[in-house]
Amino acid sequence: MKRIGPLSTLLAVAAVLGCLVSPVGVAHAAKYSFRPTKQERGTLFFRLRGLEPTEIRAAYLRAHNYRRPLSVGLVRRKAERGFLHVHNPLPSPRSHSHGRESRHSKWGRSRTVKPATLVIVTHPSSTPDPASALTSNPSSAPASTSNPSSDPAPDPARTSCPTTPASVELHPDAELPNQVAARPPGTTFCLVAGIYRLPAPIYLKPEDSLIGEPGATLSGARSIDQFTQSGAFWAATGQTQEGMIGPGKCKPEYPGCRRPDDVYFDDHPLRRVMSLAELGHGEFYFDYPKDTIFIADNPESHTVEAAVTSTALIGRGRDGHGGGLVSGLTIEKFAGNGIQGNDWSWTVQGNNVRLNHGAGILVDREGVVRDNYVHENGQIGIASGGEFRFNDLIEGNEVAFNNYAGYAPGWEAGGMKWCITSGLKIRDNYVHDNYGSGIWTDTGTTDVLIEKNQVNENDAEGVIIEASSDAVVRDNRIRGNGFLVSEPVWVLGAGILNENSADVSVYGNVLVDNFNGIGGTQRPRPTASPNLTNFLVHDNEITSSRGRGITGLIEIVGDPSYYSSRGNRFWHNTYHLGCQVHPFAWNNSTDGWAYVTKDQWIKAGNDVDSDFWSVC
Repeated sequence: MKRIGPLSTLLAVAAVLGCLVSPVGVAHAAKYSFRPTKQERGTLFFRLRGLEPTEIRAAYLRAHNYRRPLSVGLVRRKAERGFLHVHNPLPSPRSHSHGRESRHSKWGRSRTVKPATLVIVTHPSSTPDPASALTSNPSSAPASTSNPSSDPAPDPARTSCPTTPASVELHPDAELPNQVAARPPGTTFCLVAGIYRLPAPIYLKPEDSLIGEPGATLSGARSIDQFTQSGAFWAATGQTQEGMIGPGKCKPEYPGCRRPDDVYFDDHPLRRVMSLAELGHGEFYFDYPKDTIFIADNPESHTVEAAVTSTALIGRGRDGHGGGLVSGLTIEKFAGNGIQGNDWSWTVQGNNVRLNHGAGILVDREGVVRDNYVHENGQIGIASGGEFRFNDLIEGNEVAFNNYAGYAPGWEAGGMKWCITSGLKIRDNYVHDNYGSGIWTDTGTTDVLIEKNQVNENDAEGVIIEASSDAVVRDNRIRGNGFLVSEPVWVLGAGILNENSADVSVYGNVLVDNFNGIGGTQRPRPTASPNLTNFLVHDNEITSSRGRGITGLIEIVGDPSYYSSRGNRFWHNTYHLGCQVHPFAWNNSTDGWAYVTKDQWIKAGNDVDSDFWSVC
C-alpha cells in the first residue's frame, strides 16, 4: 500500500518547482543551498544574489558522499561581486556512460553523477534571492540553544555578576592567570567587555566563578600585524610558537591536523598545508625551522591571528565540593582545548566556545554543560576529560561545524564523545553539521540517557552507542546524518547505531533520511567490550527516501545467536520506505548476514506489528 502524506507531497512539489523548502536552520542561523548555474571544464559557477557578505559564517560544497569546507573569506569576497566559481570535486557526468549514469557504485547500483551544491550558513538578516537559493526557509531550534554568532551567549543563559565581598571586577589589561591565582577559592571574577589575550591558562580553584559581561572574550591568539610580500604569498616572521603534536588520526586530505598552531583570517580558521608548494587561498603554511607563517590571501585591512596559548580554563575542584561556574564568555582561538574541567561539579553555562584547535569543552565528574554555543572547534565540540567521569549533564547546547582541522571522524571528531563515563545525560541539544558523528558514547560508558535532542546533517552517524551498556535513546529528532561516513558498509552511517553494546533501548525517535536507519553491529574489537545483546528498538518512526536506508542487525563474528537468542528485537515501529528492494539487514545462513526484503524481515520475527508505507 502506498500513502502520499504531507512529506512526500512537499517533496513532489519541490521537485516540480526546482527548489526545496527545508527547516534546516534555526531562528538565529540560516542555511542556504545554491545549485551551480553552469559547469564548464571541471569548474562550477554559482550566482550569489542578495547575500550580505558580512553575514556569511560558514560555507562548503556538498554532494552525495562529499563535503569540502570553503574559505569564508574567499566566499565573502566573491559574494560582494555576486558570483563564485570553484573546482568541481566530483567527476563530470559526461565522464561516465555518456553523461547518463556513473559506473556501478560501492553498493552495486548505478547512480547519476550530479555536481556539488554550494551551502552557505548565514545570520538571519541575510535573505538570498529565492531564484538562486535551493533552501531558503530556516525554522526554529529549541528555545534553549544559544546565539550562534561571534557574540557571547544570550542574556537568558547568562549568570549576572554579583556584587559581594568575594567578587572582583577585572578589565582586559589585567593579568588574568595571576589575578585568579592570587585570590582564595570561592572568588567570583567579573570580566568587563573586551578581549583578554591570555599568555597562559587560567587555573580556577574550587567554587570559583568566572562571569563575563556581554563582549568579554578570552583569546589564546596573538595578532599578526607585520607581513612581507614574498612572491605570490605573504610571510610573517618571528613566529616561534610550536605546540606539542597531539594524539589522533587525520583525514588523508588534512595530514597536519595534529599540529595545534592554527592561523585565523578574519575570525575564520585557515586550512593548514604541509609545504609552500601546496599553498593556496584560504590556507596557511607554517615553516617551523624558519619561524615563518605564509598565507596566500592579502592581509591588508584584515585581521590575522595565530593560536599561541594551549588552553583557556582548567577547573579544579575537590571531593564533595562544587567546582564552580564559567558563564557569559566567548572562549576562542586556543591551541588546545577551550574549557577543561578536571574535577568535581563544574558548571559551564551560556558561553560561546569556538575556534579552539582541540575540544571546545571537556567535562569531568558531575559537570553541567548548559546553554552554550560550541562551534567551529578544530576536533570536537564537547567531550569527556579527566580521570573520573560520572553524572554529567549536557543540556540545551548548540554544537555545530566542529572538526575544521580534519581529524578522522572514526577516531574521535565531530559533535560530542564520551568514554569510560557513567550516569551521563544528554538532552535538549541541537547537534548539527559537524564533520564527524553527532553524539557518541564509547568504551566503558554505562547508564546513559540521550533524549529530546535534534541531531541533523552530521557527516557520520547521528547517535552512536559503542562498546557501552545500559543506554536509553528516546524522543530525539534525527535527520540527514551519515552521508559522509568513512566506511559506507553494513548499517554504518545510521541515524542511530549500536556497535557492540548491551542493554540499549531505542524508542520514540523520529528519523528522517539518514544514510541508514537504526542499526546494530557485532564486530571483532581489539579490546574486551560488551556484546550486542538486549538491543530493543520499538515505537520509532523511520523515513528512508534517500541514502541506503537500511535498518537491522549485522554480526561478522560467526555467531548466529545474535539474531535468535540474545534479546535483540524490533517491534511496533513505523517505516516510510524508499525504493530499496532490500531495506533491512538480518541473518543469512550462508554469509552470516544479508540485506533482506520487508517480507523476509517480518518472517524472521521482526516488526510483525509495525506499519510500513512507501515514499518511493
